[in-house]
Amino acid sequence: MDKSVKGSNDGRGGCHRVVVGLLTVVDSILSIFVFAPLVVFYWRGCWQLMDLLLLPDNKLLSVVTSLAIGFSFGLFFCLFQGPLNRVFDHSRRPRLHLLASRIYTSIHCVSCVNHWRGVWQMWDLYTGVSWQSGATSLGIGLLTLAFTRGLKNILAPPFIVVPDHPDGYFNAPTLFGAQVGQGQGQVGSRVRE
Repeated sequence: MDKSVKGSNDGRGGCHRVVVGLLTVVDSILSIFVFAPLVVFYWRGCWQLMDLLLLPDNKLLSVVTSLAIGFSFGLFFCLFQGPLNRVFDHSRRPRLHLLASRIYTSIHCVSCVNHWRGVWQMWDLYTGVSWQSGATSLGIGLLTLAFTRGLKNILAPPFIVVPDHPDGYFNAPTLFGAQVGQGQGQVGSRVRE
């Protein structure tokens, strides 16, 4: 039987395992105690600014506008991830990629916060803030995500840490991995197994 299958020593020794273990601990600490709070800071600040600046005198219109921003830009970024990756290819145009990726991130982040804000506050507007509303929201979300095999999405920000890397920067993962096809703007689909 192959040594790697048995899990026996791969020649790197115990010191390597200790270093990998320490790096794993440091990585986890940074993810949970540094990056997660920073993401929450960003989301809270953006959400609060939307509350103060996005039609503050008309709560319903503010919430609908947040939904429109979140849905529109979210759909745009999903549908155009292929063309964005091709046009702003880091290996061919590194400076353009750097500029475009920062603009993309700024717009997409505001879009995500507005999506959350719109859905959350629309729910609050129509069901109120009570334990019944909370339990209903939890039940619908949990059961529907479990049924559609999307339960892991509950782990979304702040606990999913993705470093900035030029390869696939504009990828927007979806449930079935739908992507814009290689042809002229035709939308193709590949279903994950």
